[in-house]
Amino acid sequence: MTYDLCTRADKAWNRGQNELAFKLFKAAAHAGDVGAYHNLGYCYDAGRGTRKDRMAALYWYRLAWRKSAKGAGSHTSDNIAMMYEEVENYRTAIAWWTKGTTTGDGESALGLAKLLIKLERRGWRKRAKALLTMAANADPTFMTIDGLEQVKRLLNNIESSSSRRSSKTFRKKPRSRDR
Repeated sequence: MTYDLCTRADKAWNRGQNELAFKLFKAAAHAGDVGAYHNLGYCYDAGRGTRKDRMAALYWYRLAWRKSAKGAGSHTSDNIAMMYEEVENYRTAIAWWTKGTTTGDGESALGLAKLLIKLERRGWRKRAKALLTMAANADPTFMTIDGLEQVKRLLNNIESSSSRRSSKTFRKKPRSRDR
């Protein structure tokens, strides 16, 4: 039954019938479908098919995380982390992205790397590079095409900025001679 509801919801979503998709995801979620928990969280998060509701989004995302072997197979932790980053609760965002990276979620690794680059805290370059490398090598089911493009661009930026920093030579200012 839940499979049929989710299939119908996906088809409605793809046709742009967001209100119908929301209702079908909600029915599937109430019937216990874990994937529907995540999708319902997204509907509330993005305001697709319903009004935006941050608390409802977090409720459904967290339920999806708990019920799906700690988020395996979804971008749930990444979505939760992004919600916390939006309100500048970086500590909680980092915690959720870290949870995602433990399941092999490349999008979580990318999100955490981007935050480290943004904050530029001590040791950020090395940690961001390691996270981006992990994202580049993640299972394709854990990365979007856009995410992979961002990873490549950010890795190139880190590499080029590292080489510029190490190639600088510091010269002493010539002393002026008294004449």
